[in-house]
Amino acid sequence: MPPKSPRPKRAGTIFRYAPPKAGETQGHYIVRCSAPDGSRPLFHLEPSAESPKARVSALRQAESITEKIWKTGEGAAPLRERAKRKVTDTDLKGASTWWDNFFKHRDALGMGSVSGVYKTHIKPVLDLPWSVITPADVERLRDAFDTKVANGEASAKTMFNAWAVWTVASKAAAGQWKKDKRRSLKERDDDPSAGIAGPDYDADDAKQLQWLYPREVLAVAACPDVPLNARRRIVLSTYLCVRGGELKALTWDKIDLERGVIRVDEAFDRERDENKSVKTGNRGARRYAIEPTLLPLLKAMHKETGGVGPAVPMGLQKLWAAELRNALAAAKVKRPELFATTDASKRVRFHDLRASGLTWMAIRGDSPVHIKLVAGHTAFEMTSKYIAAAGAVDLLPGETVFPELPENLIKPPEPSVVRKVGRLSQNLSQESQVFETVVEAPGIEPGPPINGEPATA
Repeated sequence: MPPKSPRPKRAGTIFRYAPPKAGETQGHYIVRCSAPDGSRPLFHLEPSAESPKARVSALRQAESITEKIWKTGEGAAPLRERAKRKVTDTDLKGASTWWDNFFKHRDALGMGSVSGVYKTHIKPVLDLPWSVITPADVERLRDAFDTKVANGEASAKTMFNAWAVWTVASKAAAGQWKKDKRRSLKERDDDPSAGIAGPDYDADDAKQLQWLYPREVLAVAACPDVPLNARRRIVLSTYLCVRGGELKALTWDKIDLERGVIRVDEAFDRERDENKSVKTGNRGARRYAIEPTLLPLLKAMHKETGGVGPAVPMGLQKLWAAELRNALAAAKVKRPELFATTDASKRVRFHDLRASGLTWMAIRGDSPVHIKLVAGHTAFEMTSKYIAAAGAVDLLPGETVFPELPENLIKPPEPSVVRKVGRLSQNLSQESQVFETVVEAPGIEPGPPINGEPATA
């Protein structure tokens, strides 16, 4: 593979689009460029329409202007010095305490944890108490986010999400966050982030996410080379349209097999190592009918576990995506876009199993209201993307959504068979993910497989 061309280290950013004034037919883009002296002057470009194409052109002009400034110094403005109170260790400790209280407040509201975002992207750049943070500091944070994207250290979407965490925290520190009615987090009177453009991000340029065709999920479900619980995890997440954390928190008391109904109201939080309300809070809790083709598997699993505890063991969350891709490869599913991340798309993730089930529902022609209910969405805009994806797909002849599941998934062979080899005993478990080479004792030859199971000596 040829080496990637180096990304430019210095590139301007779009400050904002200025709408047309009275008597003008078009507005214009304003770009911000960096200079060797540390200043970031603004430049007004020629009039143009506000469009994705014009935005790309504006970014190219900003890059060209920036390169010119670094070569000639033309257009740079001296950086003004300003007095600033010295930040003490006590101040920094207080800043850390504020963020801890911010995370606790979010937890109490049932909101998702964002402490990882803060520690990874915000704190290394801007670790100051709110009392001394200025708009210039916020711009520095924003520029650091843009630089991460330009250097390939993070995606534009990741930085956009990190900026959202920052701006919410900034409002909370100014006593302007609606979810902090008592203003317990207030530290100052103004919001230092107000009016500052965020990092560059165009939703239209977001990478395409994946979803699986029914035949691909069925191939994994039937593949004996994939561990049984891994196959079951993949099928359950797809057929129930649940997130991985929701599946990990799913227990048998929330599955009514007699009526064929499931209740989803909790999800596992990896950072807190405990269950919490579903991602969208109580509004995301839902109760809906189970796909009829999934009921035989659930009844078999219920019998195996005695109907107590988790519906299926999930293991470590950081391994779910790799497990899915390995399962697809073992099942001879070779669609290239499922395995490689490019400028246009991302490789398949475990979360895409839920998207697969929701897209299947749209292909089947289920009503948007029903899909929204099963998904637990609070806004129809989220549901609409699955409907749009389904409209551009035709299944193969004979291929149906939510197909009947293979017998070896519902009633697997005996969990283990012991084969004696000389003085050794090898336990061949259905869940084994390790392939070992066994050296037979002299004079002993392994017999042929019987009904798909290893022969015993």
